[in-house]
Parts: sequence; C-alpha cells; structure tokens
Amino acid sequence: MLPMTALPPLDDTAVEASTTPLDEAALHTPLHEKHENSTSEVLILTCHSDPKSLCYKNASLLRARAEYLGYSVTQVEAMDFPVLRLRGEGVNTDAFDDMAERLTRVRHLVLCYPMWNYSAPAMVKNWLDATLRAEQHFYFNSHGVPVGLIPHLRVHLIHTTGGPRWYYRLFSSNNLSRKLIQRIFRMCGVPRRQVHERLLGSMARLEGQSLERHLQQWFGELSVYQFDQN
Repeated sequence: MLPMTALPPLDDTAVEASTTPLDEAALHTPLHEKHENSTSEVLILTCHSDPKSLCYKNASLLRARAEYLGYSVTQVEAMDFPVLRLRGEGVNTDAFDDMAERLTRVRHLVLCYPMWNYSAPAMVKNWLDATLRAEQHFYFNSHGVPVGLIPHLRVHLIHTTGGPRWYYRLFSSNNLSRKLIQRIFRMCGVPRRQVHERLLGSMARLEGQSLERHLQQWFGELSVYQFDQN
C-alpha cells in the first residue's frame, strides 16, 4: 500500500523541534545531499489523451533544450500509469516506485499538461499522489508538521489553456493548477520561488495567422528556456 500524503503546512516555515533530534537528523538528512549527480537530471511528465496535443510539442522543445544544456532527460506520460484504487485491489506500484526514487535525485521536474476546468488533469494528480511519499519526500516532525526532504528540486509548470493569460494573472485564484502544484511541493520542501510557471493562453480564441504568430513566439520562448532561473 502506498503511504498517504498529508495536507500542506499553513506557511512556508515548518517547526522542526523533536524529542529525538539526533535520530531525526540521521534518518531525515535531505536526500539530495546523498546524490552527487542531482543537478544533471531532468524528469518530464506529460499528460494528454491526444498524441497530437500541443503539450507533447512543448515537452519535445524542452527536452531538446535540456539535452543541449547537458542534462540527462527522462520523459514519461501520466496516462500510462495505473489508476490508484481502494486498498486491497492490487495496483502494481513498480512504475511509481521508480518515479519516487527518481524524484529524490533529479534537479528539475517539468510538468506539461493542459489546464482543464481551472486545474490539472486527474491523471496528473494520480501520478503525484502515488509518487510523492512520506519518509521519502517529506516526513512528519514531533509536532505533526510535514518537513520536506527534496528542497533541491525545481518544478516547471508548462501548461496551455483556452482562456487568455491576462485573465489568470488578474484572477489568480482561478489558477487552481498552479496552487495545486505549489502546495503539494511546498510540503516536500520546495519553496514557491522554485516553482516556475509558463502559461500559453488564448488557444480557444485565436486562429489562422494570429494563432501561428502566437505559437511561434511561444515555441521561441521554450527553445531558449532557462531551467536554473531564480
């Protein structure tokens, strides 16, 4: 059975007091400190039911850019993973086990998917729920507060939406996709400044030459994407 994740802390500062500080320090040394090659790997997760989706073009450009910069890149599709079910129904977790281990050492996680109903597709959440685990990516201190174990990770959220980009800037509360990713990874020790978002909007409104110019500008931005941005 996969360990269940917990609700994120209320703020970015977690109280880390413990009745056995020496034991906790030994057991919960941040895992990235144990992997000398943590800065050389990129994991790309895509999620779409249509193989012709723009999210795969985005992933392809970012993969080429990462390889050009010298990163080792692994790309996986969220919909290729099994759906989590009730306990006792025998879900094979081998693929998730490999992803969980990779997240302890990769420098960058790139999430390429469309925004559906203001949030991420269900299979993205399925992948995150099965991959991010207590005692591997976070632990609970003596106060019951989750403390992150992968603060080295940079998360890159690359998604598309039918609405214009200005709408999600003006009404940021409607961007549930970004809030979901920020809160989940904050529990794992990743601060908000290390969660970077690129949003391609207006896909439902533009057509013809306007759409072509819009996409060419977007593709140009991805082709020179800076993974280690501040």
